[in-house]
Amino acid sequence: MKPREFEFIYSKEGEELDDFFLAAGYDEIMATTSPFGRKSLVRMRELECGIKYIRIHNLFTGPEGDHRGEVDAGCNPLNRDEKGTLQFNWTNIDRVYDVLITSGYIPYIELGFMPDVLSSASIKTRNRWSYPPKDYDEWGTLVKQFVSHIKNRYSYVFSQFIFELWNEPDVHYFKGRPKEYNKLYDTTVAAFYDVLPNGNFKIGGPAVATRMFPHFKKFLTHCLYEKNYSTGETGNKLDFISFHLKGGLNFQKPKMKRILRRLKGYIRIIDKFKKDGKIARKHNNKAYLPDDIELHITELDPMVGCARGVIDNAKFRFRDTEYYSAYIGYTYTMLHQYRTLFKDNISLVFSDFLHFADEAMKGRIFAGCRSPTTAPFHSTKLEQSLQETRIIVKPVLKGFQLINKMRGRLLQQAHLEKCITSHVNAICTYENNMLYLLISNFNDQFNDTHLIEVSIKVHNLPNNYSTAEIHPLIVNKYTNNTYSTWQSIGRPLELSESQLSAIQRKEKLLFSDKVTHIIQKNTLTLKTTLHPHSLHFYHIFLN
Repeated sequence: MKPREFEFIYSKEGEELDDFFLAAGYDEIMATTSPFGRKSLVRMRELECGIKYIRIHNLFTGPEGDHRGEVDAGCNPLNRDEKGTLQFNWTNIDRVYDVLITSGYIPYIELGFMPDVLSSASIKTRNRWSYPPKDYDEWGTLVKQFVSHIKNRYSYVFSQFIFELWNEPDVHYFKGRPKEYNKLYDTTVAAFYDVLPNGNFKIGGPAVATRMFPHFKKFLTHCLYEKNYSTGETGNKLDFISFHLKGGLNFQKPKMKRILRRLKGYIRIIDKFKKDGKIARKHNNKAYLPDDIELHITELDPMVGCARGVIDNAKFRFRDTEYYSAYIGYTYTMLHQYRTLFKDNISLVFSDFLHFADEAMKGRIFAGCRSPTTAPFHSTKLEQSLQETRIIVKPVLKGFQLINKMRGRLLQQAHLEKCITSHVNAICTYENNMLYLLISNFNDQFNDTHLIEVSIKVHNLPNNYSTAEIHPLIVNKYTNNTYSTWQSIGRPLELSESQLSAIQRKEKLLFSDKVTHIIQKNTLTLKTTLHPHSLHFYHIFLN
């Protein structure tokens, strides 16, 4: 089979690399303050995964959570006294943000869900958290008091906070109509202006999830052209547009084509609201989205089923393996190329891998749960979760570790449009006399067994470089892989000290032996063989 070829052109005018992909999210907000939550967040920082922003559900939800009770319990910041007066308690929220910030992360604050005392649903209704407020003014009061509190408590970092209203209001997370979500958004923004009249805050939405776009279009139309429910004026502040991308639904296989197709669908809608777009023209271009409007993918997930594992469906095994790390590296590369090719400002992407699922309750160490380590969260298992013999970092973090090693500016790449749709892909950057190269082989098929030959060429290197010292880092089934190491020693539930040590050595990235290549006619050529679902990173010194 002919090798897959990738060509890059060395130039000092490339686009500066940013950390748009280094963000993560999860459901269980109170797990943040558990011993396991703290340990997982610190461990990600120690392993230099580069995660910057953290987005979490259930900020305002009560102890019932959004589906699963205790494990999903919210911060419950609002109640009423005997006279019906609103009473605020920020204790749990403070504990959560204290952990995040002291661990080196920035909160990306998802404003939701509805506190029980504000819900418009009858008292006997299930999932009262998903309904609009009975009194929008009281919702505004909650937001105003919350913003004022965190502004004062976290004044040294508050300017970096980003705010998003709700999560997936187009599905079961919001039982109201689109116009009720729009009213909720207007009320929320007005509350922010009460605290920050200069408008020095970043807020957006609508964090939609489905391929049907009416809710999405109605929200954008409202923010640009309709009467604001709070101010009576036309339109509202919209600093970014958020949406979700899911690869596999209802236990299907992850499909990158679906993710790419859904991304293009959202952007087609957004383009209609830009200057001279179909909808902007309809309104005589009186208002329109800026060409560089920020796009936030606030959930990127290869397969829906956040609380499930291999006991529920064998397909979830991929969450334990090199398949997941390859997916992370591949989507990072593909979205970088998409931004370069189509000039869309995808400025933040949240990978939905940081689920605090209870692997131990499923009877095994690696249980296919959407979690960064194998430790359990369930409150009755906290003591067990802290036993070092049960905590192993999963391969998914390897994808972020490699991405975080990329530096500098992007090199120009030939045939970008073709690269985006190929399951083998590459990205290359430069800084000073160094190149950083990431190659990914990600096939949607779980049982892919094909080896892929790859040829990389970097053209137009300066004349003063004659050799390249290449330091390879490889993640595949056989290398830098905690799961396969655990498999090789018999899948024990209880690990001896030597077994644990053997596995934990794979948590850090171990370079392979360096090699030296001759640069011929200002071109560096590198050839390699990729195993299925693998990542190859090369730190290259030009001499």
